[in-house]
Amino acid sequence: GFGLRRAKAGARACVPAAVVALQASIFGTVLDVFYVAVLVRILSSWFPNMPPLLDPVVNLSRDITEPVFQPFRQLIPPLRLGGTMIDISGIIVIFLINFLRRYA
Repeated sequence: GFGLRRAKAGARACVPAAVVALQASIFGTVLDVFYVAVLVRILSSWFPNMPPLLDPVVNLSRDITEPVFQPFRQLIPPLRLGGTMIDISGIIVIFLINFLRRYA
């Protein structure tokens, strides 16, 4: 009897660790997908004449990233560099993603 109770208690103790590991894995995957969306968004701004075939991908990346970019853009407006405006919100978001990957 006692050994069986210990085994059941031990199995229950492993469940939270498995749940935490699953949550961490899901969080990491979401960060990876978001990172790719940010890169697509940044690259599409550098190369505005992308083939129309890529429009759905570019639009999806814009839809996914805009809610995150906007607050950073309000805090730090695009910087003027000669006759060009540089939006650094994408760079800030990439730093944030890398920080979350490392420390979260």
